[in-house]
Amino acid sequence: MKQRWLMGLSLALLLSLILNIPQAAGAEKTCETKEECNAIISEAQEQISDIQGRESQVQNEIDIVEGDMGTTIQQIAQTESEIAEFEQKISQKESEIKTSEAEAEKLEDEVEALKEVVAQRMHMSQRFSRGNLVLQLLSESNSLVDFIRQLRVINHFSESDAKSMNELSLLVSQQQALLATLKVQQEELAESKTSLEQERETLDAYQQKLEEQKQELAKQMQELESERLSAAEIIEIAEEQKKILEQTPPPPVSTGNSSSNGSSSSGGGIVTDSGFMIPLAHGYVSCEFMGYTNHTGIDLANHGDTSTPVYAAQAGTVVRAGWHSAYGNHVIITHNINGQVMTTLYAHMYSAPYVSVGQQVSQGTQLGTMGSTGNSTGPHLHFEVYEGVYNYPHAVNPRKYINFPSSW
Repeated sequence: MKQRWLMGLSLALLLSLILNIPQAAGAEKTCETKEECNAIISEAQEQISDIQGRESQVQNEIDIVEGDMGTTIQQIAQTESEIAEFEQKISQKESEIKTSEAEAEKLEDEVEALKEVVAQRMHMSQRFSRGNLVLQLLSESNSLVDFIRQLRVINHFSESDAKSMNELSLLVSQQQALLATLKVQQEELAESKTSLEQERETLDAYQQKLEEQKQELAKQMQELESERLSAAEIIEIAEEQKKILEQTPPPPVSTGNSSSNGSSSSGGGIVTDSGFMIPLAHGYVSCEFMGYTNHTGIDLANHGDTSTPVYAAQAGTVVRAGWHSAYGNHVIITHNINGQVMTTLYAHMYSAPYVSVGQQVSQGTQLGTMGSTGNSTGPHLHFEVYEGVYNYPHAVNPRKYINFPSSW
């Protein structure tokens, strides 16, 4: 739990660093000369270095969690071994108890049989004890020989009674000892079962903890991968923009209020009052700017129709066109609007972009069709706007330039 909390804190610090980078670099500075682009690249490299330091801290926390996960796996293996030993002991105890129960039943039968014999002997002894037994025998005997014979019979019965009583007493003692042993064995079995249940609960807790750690680790790694471009790509895009600005600067565009809301441009899209075109031919807003953490654009959808055209919001020069792990098939265009450099991004398109890097496009040029490539949960267009060069995550709300209706 402590490591998870530390890892969450480190991730929060990293995201806070990314989100709190001064926006002046992207929002106030334009990149119209080689020197200005170099300055922006230099600043971006410094920011990247700082971000990498934060990432290193997060990775250290991840390493700690992974170490704990390894320890947990070992503990699970040890617990499973102990459970196997308990199950073997329980099996042995159950076998011993069955044997003891069989012996106890046998002794019970023998005790019951002896009880019947002793009862008969006691009945005879009570009968013979009435009056003077010797005088009774003398009176009933026909001769001295007959008297001696009957007296021997009586003595035999007496000796047999004593022997039966001794045997009964011994069997009862054995039965009591066996029952006491059986009780101890049953108590040991109950203790073993209780211990086994506790061990299994512990194992379940370990497994739950391991699963939570894995999920937390995967979630944080996904956020690091999907919520921002890699440092190398940030520099690469800045270098591409600098090169294109040097060779083929974007044509200047004036965005007065000459166009009315709902009118169409030569490219066939809908142009709003600001002069920007809605980049999706038909649809509605499915997720607002910053609708969730680090959502630096606005999502436009059209009921899953992947044939819906995607248009360039303004005339400009393509600085990026291709594949990205998070953006999927995407296009980035640099614009020169009223002397200010701006950048727009179009992500998750269905197929490879219809335009290429360095190509100058007009407003309304079709860039592709709406899709769900990259880090996407359903067909839509992810649209970002930057005041200046591309400088993630310092995008501005596209509604600042486009008044999106409820549907179009």
